[in-house]
Amino acid sequence: MPIQVEVQEPTVRNSLSIKELLAPLHQLLLNMGSTGTTPTTTTSSTIKINPPPEYNGNKQNFNQFWQRVHLFIDGNPSQFTTEQTKIVFVLSYLAKGDAATWAESFVTAKMDDAQKKDKTSIDYGTWAEFSKEFQEAFKSQNAQKDALHNLNTLCMKNNSAEDHVALFKTLVTRSGLKEETNIIRKFEVSLADHIRERINLGDKPKDLKDWYEKAVQTDNRFRRLKEDIDRNANTFKYT
Repeated sequence: MPIQVEVQEPTVRNSLSIKELLAPLHQLLLNMGSTGTTPTTTTSSTIKINPPPEYNGNKQNFNQFWQRVHLFIDGNPSQFTTEQTKIVFVLSYLAKGDAATWAESFVTAKMDDAQKKDKTSIDYGTWAEFSKEFQEAFKSQNAQKDALHNLNTLCMKNNSAEDHVALFKTLVTRSGLKEETNIIRKFEVSLADHIRERINLGDKPKDLKDWYEKAVQTDNRFRRLKEDIDRNANTFKYT
């Protein structure tokens, strides 16, 4: 059943901002559920699912956003009983950058269609149609190539090893690389010089998981040592 949203006159609608255009959609989300609140992130007494972050249209972040959307919808089935509710939910998170522009264009087109058909409600189409159109707009056609390029140019610099490993793993997954020897070589090259050199002075890591663990352990030791040195230097300075 189409969601009841008042259709504005064209001359007024065209001057509205994306937030104003999507105001009815936000209100619908506020009215969802028996409690009259936004969709709950709790599927049981022990499982909580975080909603997706706002999406700005960056194609490199599309897969992460789209996965979070599906996780949230699938984890809260009682809140998403219609296809249009799912569409409205996604549109409400397209509030920045190119994504906001796309959402504004999408909603405006649907409002125009309702106006032409002299309807007071907007039909946003099916979830399958919306998903296809949304992915065509923002899903990178060269996602694997982009991930591989980022993997080949990745440098740890001053980041913590934990953050570096997390990013490296994400890029490996996106790149589709499977051959462990190749992945290990890329990971070793991506490490900060002092971390790589210290690891190579000890027992050689036996596999990729061992490389990850030794990198984190070595980095943590260096960071603790630096904290001790800085603390002692400050103590000496003020004595």
